[in-house]
Amino acid sequence: MSAVPVETELKFACPDPGASGARLAAAGAVFEGARLEADTYYDDAAGSFEAGDRVLRLRLSAAVEPSRLLAEAAPGRPAGVTAGPGAAGRRWWEETPRGDGAGGVITYKGPRRPDGRYKTRLELEVTVGDARAAGAVLEALGFRPRARVEKGRLVYRLGEALVTLDRLPFLGWYVEVEAPGPQLEAACRALGLDPAGGSTANYLELFAEHRRRWGRPAAAVPLTFAAEAGQANRGTS
Repeated sequence: MSAVPVETELKFACPDPGASGARLAAAGAVFEGARLEADTYYDDAAGSFEAGDRVLRLRLSAAVEPSRLLAEAAPGRPAGVTAGPGAAGRRWWEETPRGDGAGGVITYKGPRRPDGRYKTRLELEVTVGDARAAGAVLEALGFRPRARVEKGRLVYRLGEALVTLDRLPFLGWYVEVEAPGPQLEAACRALGLDPAGGSTANYLELFAEHRRRWGRPAAAVPLTFAAEAGQANRGTS
């Protein structure tokens, strides 16, 4: 009988992604690439998934040129400031293909539960060949999109730990560390992070808290790079 897949992870605010990248290199982490992830979260008509601390997510992921995303992590470059226009004057997140026929991953996450010093949750995933078609199937089954989240992600492997440096619209940079409990703590300490200071919240929850601090409803603005660019053009936070 196969082991039940369980997710155990922590997130940390990352004021200096360049320094975090240097610590990863010094610890012997292997860089596995950069990608843009576009997540759509679904719920039923009663909102029972959100109310029950469950997640149903469809993720579309595409590789991006690491140098474009890494440029945002350059020392002294504030989070949110891009390296400049790319091909045809477009930014890195505008160049990523998201058309029909792109594959994706459907993920179900169960309620978080205490597990010693951490919180863990059941995580089940299935790869789909056509993400847009999969979204249509979910909606035909009665699920409706409730939120959209994008992130630029630099992916590293440190022993058994998966470590990512994540660039989020509006939120800036975060470090996410995922590994079994003992390895999770070891990886955090190798990066100079105190596990006790990590967050078990997901990015939707962190974004909602960010919006509350600014006195604006989280639902009013999607967590996408286009929305961030639009607000920046209007001179708002």
